[in-house]
Amino acid sequence: HKHATMARALFFIALFICVCLGHEESPFISIRKQVENNEKKLENPVQLSTWKFVKEDRNRIGFKLEGVLNPSKEDLVLLYSPATANPSSQSPIEFLRGEELGEAYIQTGSVSSSFKTFKTGEDFAIRFYKHVQEEGEYYHGAVSEPVSIDVIAEGNAPSEIHIAMGDVKTEINVMWTTLKKTKEPQTLRFGTQQGKYDQSVTAHSDTYTIKEMCGAPANQHFNWRDPGTLWNATVSKIPANTRIFYVVGSKETGFSKEKSFLTPPKPMSDDKLTFLAIGDLGVARDSHPSPRNTLNAMRNESVNDLVIHVGDISYARGHAADWPKFMAEIEPVASKVPWMTLPGNHERDWPGTGTIGGKDSGGECGIAYEKRFKMPQSTHARQWYSFEYGPVHFSFISTELPFKVGSAQYKWLAQDFASVNRTVTPWLVIAGHRPMYVSTGGPEAKELRKELEPLLKKFKVDVGFWGHIHAYERTCQVHDSKCVEGATAHVVVGNAGATLSKNIHHPLPHIYKHSDAQRWGHSRVTVNRNLFKVEYIANPDGGKVSDSFVLKK
Repeated sequence: HKHATMARALFFIALFICVCLGHEESPFISIRKQVENNEKKLENPVQLSTWKFVKEDRNRIGFKLEGVLNPSKEDLVLLYSPATANPSSQSPIEFLRGEELGEAYIQTGSVSSSFKTFKTGEDFAIRFYKHVQEEGEYYHGAVSEPVSIDVIAEGNAPSEIHIAMGDVKTEINVMWTTLKKTKEPQTLRFGTQQGKYDQSVTAHSDTYTIKEMCGAPANQHFNWRDPGTLWNATVSKIPANTRIFYVVGSKETGFSKEKSFLTPPKPMSDDKLTFLAIGDLGVARDSHPSPRNTLNAMRNESVNDLVIHVGDISYARGHAADWPKFMAEIEPVASKVPWMTLPGNHERDWPGTGTIGGKDSGGECGIAYEKRFKMPQSTHARQWYSFEYGPVHFSFISTELPFKVGSAQYKWLAQDFASVNRTVTPWLVIAGHRPMYVSTGGPEAKELRKELEPLLKKFKVDVGFWGHIHAYERTCQVHDSKCVEGATAHVVVGNAGATLSKNIHHPLPHIYKHSDAQRWGHSRVTVNRNLFKVEYIANPDGGKVSDSFVLKK
């Protein structure tokens, strides 16, 4: 017991270090390592039955475990797709530990629970592994019959639908996925009336392969899942402030259900813009529902024209199955309003690829992210861009690529700021992943201030939105770590879904006006030509505003 206790302590110390440094491994990958090449079976039979049902518009597989002797908090219930997947050669797509099954399971060895599923185009199976504490190993206890859920009946129908601003102001990019290859190209059909699509655009196809991954675990076959075909179609020369109804697909695959979006207003109009700002979202699990809670709160917003997601998108980190999960979760919002993204360390960073960080992408090195999210004028080596919506000019930078004075990104940012017509777009917003100002400090924030803050002062940038630190924080209007009227106000919105930061200490330095690392949430921003209002909505708080500030011109 002494050795087991010490080993457990060392494990959590290592885990804490990894989390703090940003190098934590996907739990799905860790679990595969725990059960791989495990041929030991329990002597006492365990009963495992399954069923399927729908809850909150998502297909779920229910299961019941009975007859588990000496149940443990470390026991594992694992979901695989396809059902024939070999646990030694494929990571699970979902899991529940004994401690997540509840105290009743620990006391009785019986439990009923369920897994949320996503569209894989294949069947599923559930496996149970018993942790034998005396040996520190897992024994295989049971495997279910294959489960085919209703979503599979949709076959190769389009999924993962989302939209973004295009390369020019009058364009909207529509993106979606088909899981298998198609014989004919996909099409975007659209019009200005429900059910009437008098215009169409043939989509361009793309994908990525395991060979494009930069390292492990992303390039290891047991963590890989083919992304399918990724489609992109552009709606061009669209009329301003117009509701567009659309479907995507083909005769071969069928078409999606009708969706719609509102086009941006005319420049110089008096129309109000409402956008939502988030960072560090990730994929929801039943034991960690925070990303889902944030997305539900965003869906409940009565007005929303745009989402800005400032990095750390799905947290796949080489576990490829997390990408389709994430895309399915954001689709109800992202198919209706432009979902504008920039890369975080967990999408982009990998040694030898030009990034300033370590191995935080799990070997994906930005490929999976950029193939799925087509942003304006953005390329693998140039993941920065700008766009305008209503009275706001947005300048999105990559804090993972070189940004020092003289770098390509610095030169672009200076030129972009200089090009802004403040009569047309009176508000100037910068966004990046790693924050320029955060109460925890750190060398990255200091470096950003040293290199870029003079540009913010010169061009009178109004607001900066950042992530990376899993908290909500905002400063006064600040320059050179001092409150200065008319300077840039900085907002950290990194508490959308990932595990909250534990290193926020009070009292805060005087430039910080609010900080919340106890709750998840999103920020609602309302803008017209004379007013810029930021409201922080924590969840689950029923939509109540926990903090706000207003800038005026």
